[in-house]
Amino acid sequence: MAGALRNTAKLSSHIEAALRLVLPSAVAAHLVQQAASVPLPSPATMTRMTFAADVAYMHWARRHIAAPVVAHSLPVFLLADSSPQHGKEPVQGGREHAR
Repeated sequence: MAGALRNTAKLSSHIEAALRLVLPSAVAAHLVQQAASVPLPSPATMTRMTFAADVAYMHWARRHIAAPVVAHSLPVFLLADSSPQHGKEPVQGGREHAR
């Protein structure tokens, strides 16, 4: 989630895409136009905020993904791979439901 926020050069395009994804087109177009005049945060600020974005996503996932699974007693198998790739350590994961 926060990986998209690490590259501040692409931040404005990510914000525009997010607005267009979640809002009606007329509202998104207006907000994109307004956002063009707002200064973007510094790279240091973005680095600090990535942790907050990851925590917020984990809370959202718990409420919208884990809670229904637990309520219906569905087993879930979590897969994770945190092996280093090209000097970086991305965490790759997946989720499978037993049927």
